[in-house]
Amino acid sequence: MKTTCPHCTTVFDLTPRLVTQSHGRVLCSVCNTTIIIDQGDSAQTTSSAHITPTRPTQKNILETTASATYSAESSNSEDLALSEKILLELTQRSIAQKKAQTPHRALWLTAMGLTLIALVLQVIHHHRDVIASSFFVGEPLRAIYSAIGSPIEPRSDLHRYALQQAQLTNIDGTTNLQLQTSIVNRATYSQPHPLLRVTLIDRFGTPLGRREFAAVDYLPGQMQGDTLIAPDRRVDIDLKLTDPGLQAVGFELDVCLYRKQRLHCANDSDVAGDRR
Repeated sequence: MKTTCPHCTTVFDLTPRLVTQSHGRVLCSVCNTTIIIDQGDSAQTTSSAHITPTRPTQKNILETTASATYSAESSNSEDLALSEKILLELTQRSIAQKKAQTPHRALWLTAMGLTLIALVLQVIHHHRDVIASSFFVGEPLRAIYSAIGSPIEPRSDLHRYALQQAQLTNIDGTTNLQLQTSIVNRATYSQPHPLLRVTLIDRFGTPLGRREFAAVDYLPGQMQGDTLIAPDRRVDIDLKLTDPGLQAVGFELDVCLYRKQRLHCANDSDVAGDRR
C-alpha cells in the first residue's frame, strides 16, 4: 500500500503488517511527521513509527521533471508575452502624447522667439542714437534706418574734437599751399568724421576765403563708407590749397557737422555741447 506524507509530500510503500503493528500510526523518516493511515489510504497528522520513502523510478523522475519544465516554460512564455504587450502599449501611448504635444510646443517656442525679437528691436530703437555711435555696429544700423526712410545721426560733440600740430606752408615752385594737421576724438564714444573748415585771413584778421572739406577730401583713398573715429583715435590730414596771394598771412581751423540739414561748427556761438 502507498501513502503520502501530508507535510513533505514524500510517498511511502507500506506493508499491511507494518500498518497493523503501528496501529495505523507511522512516522515520516524525512520530516518526522506522524501519519495516520485509515482504510481509505488517506493521511492526517498526529503522533509515531518510522517509514522509509518509496524510491522513485527513473520514469517517474523524468515525467515529473518534464512536467515541471513544461509548466515553467509555459509560465515564462506567458509572462514574456504579457510584458511585451504592456511595453508596446506604453510605447504607443508615449508616441501619441508626444505627437499631441508637438504642435503646442512649436507654437509656444515660435511665440517666445517673436516676443524676444520684438523686445530686442524695441531696446535697439530706444537707444538708436547711442548705438549708432558704436564703432562696430553703428554703420549697419544707420544704413538700415536710412533704408526705411528714418535716418539717424550718431552721437556727437563738436567740443570733443581736438586739432593738433596745424601748419600751412608754401609748396616750392607752385602757387599751392600745403596744410597739415591732426584731428583727435576726445570723446569716450565713436564720433563721425567732421568737416574741416579752413579760413585764410590777412594781417588784419579779415577772412579772405573759407571752405569746408569733407572726410573724402582730407582722407582720399582711406574712407570706406560712413566710418567713425574711435575714442582717442587720431586722424592725420594733408591738404593742398590754392594760394590766394600775398594778402593771406594766416589761417584758422574749425570742425563742423551737419545737424538736421544745418551746418554747425565748434566755434559758432550757438553750438551746444554734447548732442545725444
